[in-house]
Amino acid sequence: MNRFKDLTGKKFGRLTVMSVANKKYKDRGVIWNCLCDCGNKVKVRERHLIDGGTRSCGCLMIEHTKIIQVKATNVDRFKGTKIGQLTRKISSSNSSGYKGINWDKKRSKWRVRLTLAGKEKHLGYFDKLEDAIECRKKGEKKYFKPIIEEYKKSFSGGGVQART
Repeated sequence: MNRFKDLTGKKFGRLTVMSVANKKYKDRGVIWNCLCDCGNKVKVRERHLIDGGTRSCGCLMIEHTKIIQVKATNVDRFKGTKIGQLTRKISSSNSSGYKGINWDKKRSKWRVRLTLAGKEKHLGYFDKLEDAIECRKKGEKKYFKPIIEEYKKSFSGGGVQART
């Protein structure tokens, strides 16, 4: 019988080794019964405990994933508005050549809209593209400009112009 180092009671990340599950697993070392800080019980190979490959029952990865998702969702948001979308390029499928303006086939008019804080704001329907463009520009000035200016101020030391 091979001798092995007793890891009982030792802590590896969030796992506390409780007892030996199998002394040998397909010639790949000892398997240990472990208790995670969250209360789950798992079986882990000795080398995965020692080399840090397994530090929890899986709860650690779930927590990290949730944190990453929250950060990714809020990375460029300011007051609920995605700043990058306010200044993004026009889609190649855009029929008008302008953001937020598209042709409404049912009404045979140009539809103008913008999105702010995740909510779409309808600005109107127009017969002429020029009128729709003017409406969109006024809408951007009214709704986007204050958000962008406040966003810039929040990163420039409270009213002092940021260097470019």
